[in-house]
Amino acid sequence: AEVEMGAPLNWSDTRYIITPRPELPELEDVGEAIQNYWKAVGAEVKLEQWEFERFRDKIYGDSVENHHNNLAWTDATIRFPDPAMLRIIYYSGGCCHFLESETIDRVYEELQVTADTAARDELMREAGDHIYEQYGTLPLLWLSQEFVGNPATVAEYQTSGLGPPRQLEYVKAAR
Repeated sequence: AEVEMGAPLNWSDTRYIITPRPELPELEDVGEAIQNYWKAVGAEVKLEQWEFERFRDKIYGDSVENHHNNLAWTDATIRFPDPAMLRIIYYSGGCCHFLESETIDRVYEELQVTADTAARDELMREAGDHIYEQYGTLPLLWLSQEFVGNPATVAEYQTSGLGPPRQLEYVKAAR
């Protein structure tokens, strides 16, 4: 398969964003280690620490002026199965647009009109396989978010993993 490639990456212009959050306590240490790994192979990336709200507002915005080149960040990897992450990271109309791909655009647009769970699962698998085959993401490690709840207070909490535990409408109280 032919790899879809953009312009060569200029490492001196690359920003590496760290967003400290309670559900990812190791994020800062991991980010600094990764920056040092890049430095060891000659990639001088600029490490920036941002509050998550600033990061979310800048990265997750829908506006074309929010598209980013030469940007990396460390985050929880559980988020990919959500179609919203497909829009945020890979879809040409999304904010980050890490991969120029007609396949991803088609899959994302089909997801917008497909309600069947099995069909949606197959579309997400197709997207994941395509991203893997095209090197659309270069995962260096896997981080998982930590959610902690008191079972005497919280009976159940459903989340897509798209964001930290802020969607309190999904919390079911213990009786």
